[in-house]
Amino acid sequence: MANILLITDYYPPRKSIATNRMKAFEKYLSQMGHKMFIITLGDKDSCIVDGTTTIYYCQDDDVIKRFDTNIKESAWKHYLKCVWNIVFSNMYLYSTSWVKHIVGVANEIVQNNHIDVMITSYPTIGTMVAGEKIKVKYPNIKWIMDMRDAVWSPGSSERVQDKMLCITNAVAKRCDAILAVSQPHLEKYSKMASSTTKLLVITNGYDFDVPVINRASRNGMFNIAFTGNFYGALSPHYFFIALSNLVRKRKIEDIRFKVIGNHSVLSVPGDIKLFVEEYDYMEYSNLIEYCADNIDLLMLVIPRVRERGIYTGKIFDYIGIGKPILGLVPKDDVAAELISQAGNGYIAENENVDEIEEAIYKAYMDWKNNNVPQINKDVQETYHRRIQVAKLDGLINEILNSK
Repeated sequence: MANILLITDYYPPRKSIATNRMKAFEKYLSQMGHKMFIITLGDKDSCIVDGTTTIYYCQDDDVIKRFDTNIKESAWKHYLKCVWNIVFSNMYLYSTSWVKHIVGVANEIVQNNHIDVMITSYPTIGTMVAGEKIKVKYPNIKWIMDMRDAVWSPGSSERVQDKMLCITNAVAKRCDAILAVSQPHLEKYSKMASSTTKLLVITNGYDFDVPVINRASRNGMFNIAFTGNFYGALSPHYFFIALSNLVRKRKIEDIRFKVIGNHSVLSVPGDIKLFVEEYDYMEYSNLIEYCADNIDLLMLVIPRVRERGIYTGKIFDYIGIGKPILGLVPKDDVAAELISQAGNGYIAENENVDEIEEAIYKAYMDWKNNNVPQINKDVQETYHRRIQVAKLDGLINEILNSK
């Protein structure tokens, strides 16, 4: 089996969907017999051995940094942080200190261990820059670029996007394989790669035992939940209009919309304030259990302005939970396709109030009539992290055995 160096900004104790992906890589590749070495961001320089995995936490010494907006705080402070982060993103592509630190620690690891494979995970682009430097120095190491996000994603200025794409185009030609989270993303990255680069879709997924749902029990209220943050165009604006219409028409009264773990300011129309409840962040395992036991419909929002090929990480948690999904998503993209394959969802364009209103009411009436759609178990199993990482294991074996 292989000695694998994984370079990522996201790893426990840092909490994010990106962290969940990286932890799954480490967990299941280790179970499959590989020895893992992790280089990741930390508050201070330290080295921890966890089973067969060695984790190197490296401090980023750059003085100017992004603010953490995943904190419940006053509206003005949150907005100021968001403004600064936008300014920061348009000024700094990556931390040169972080890149230098990665390369230094990687040199130490390679000199003391025979590293077969290096995986760098984007974001940030600094991991790719560091990966290229390591690949140039150690060309026999097989390099897999894990592109968890789209480099061309809107949110940065055109100047910054051009620079990011320029870097990606350059480094993609040096790597041995590229991973992407969806087929549309992979097709774009394939145009940057060399003719010999291996290409593979590794979606995100869920990493918990599928909960047992008691179909006989039903809550007194029809509970819809959104988990995570609203920000920018990812907003409940159109959903609120649709819900307000249903309440005004007296088509639905026994309903609650629960927003769990949102750190931005939520503006709820006055006529539906009584129907909307906000909950603080829940630990991941507690959130899964809560949704399985208390929620009837799990809501997903992907605005049309986002790039193609977006699933969002929470869709896979929803698939794992197995409760019906309300997908306010582009009907011609991957999230809608997955919800359709799962067979237990209701789909509406996020910007179409009439469609949203119809979808909510259809889900409500199915719940009312005990006609709740059941998830396709084969589709559900496919998106367990274990299954997705097994595909990565196959790729690792393939590139190590290729000439």
